[in-house]
Amino acid sequence: MRPAMKALVPLAVAGVTLVSGTAASASVSAADVRGAAPSRLVKVALVEVDSVEQAEAGVVTPMNVVRGNCGKAWLWLSDVGRRKYKVRTGFELAGARRAVSYSWRVQVNGPRRWSKRHSWNGGLWWRKSWEGSRESTVPRGGIHSGTVVAGAVVLSNGRACAALPASDPARIT
Repeated sequence: MRPAMKALVPLAVAGVTLVSGTAASASVSAADVRGAAPSRLVKVALVEVDSVEQAEAGVVTPMNVVRGNCGKAWLWLSDVGRRKYKVRTGFELAGARRAVSYSWRVQVNGPRRWSKRHSWNGGLWWRKSWEGSRESTVPRGGIHSGTVVAGAVVLSNGRACAALPASDPARIT
């Protein structure tokens, strides 16, 4: 019996980055799912899996929730049928931190360079957390990925927290 081999797998779906939080990462050019010319630079992380078979099968965990020293951010992308998706995102501050305002942007990318941005912002009146959601349609089904591309929270002490890029892929039908 052969010992199990470990493999490093780039964590990216349809040319959209999923950030794993591992130290092994690099900037690479991302192409759309057809393998077209690169359209932008993205950060790609590597995660370790138990076998080459798992690596080739693409068995990886999305980074729906990412934690930092200020709290956690999350994003879930789900299919709701008829080429429609729902994105749900938000944050929760750690410790005694309280927010007075926020600005949040999510980008959903799909096949053939399709993309859509969703934005939220406003006052929070010393709240510890926030969550928002949006639904939208896509021109064609396939693998899509949502990513928090910009998130900022102004704290009650005047300092700020920046969101780490939570990501989630989903097959939209």
